[in-house]
Amino acid sequence: MAIWTSLLCLVLAFAAWDKTSLIGSAIRRMIVDAPIRWLSRLTPKRVLFWAGLALAVGLMIKALGGTGAALVAQAAPETLGWIATFDVASLFDVMIVFAISSLILRLRELPPLVRSTIRVATVTLRRIVQRVRSSG
Repeated sequence: MAIWTSLLCLVLAFAAWDKTSLIGSAIRRMIVDAPIRWLSRLTPKRVLFWAGLALAVGLMIKALGGTGAALVAQAAPETLGWIATFDVASLFDVMIVFAISSLILRLRELPPLVRSTIRVATVTLRRIVQRVRSSG
């Protein structure tokens, strides 16, 4: 069994080495490109957060034994939901800040726009009045 596994790994390695083949490019996308994309999004804050979370989980399992492992397994889905919720809430807050700031910038441009609109309207009305007076 180990010989067949080794041969399969060898064949996959040779296929991945050849970037022009269909299998080689598919293997390269899975083994090389996907981890590169994932690691490029990694920041020190995320590493620190996940390391702290892993340390807390490890200490809970170590201190409580089998009960700690059961608690971690039961709390894992809810914990991931909380993490995702805070992440989405932060993105939503950033979107609201950008929307409000763009609105404030547009409101600053409003008085000159209103003045120019009033100026154009008064000029147009004067021309209409002059035409009416001159024709009548």
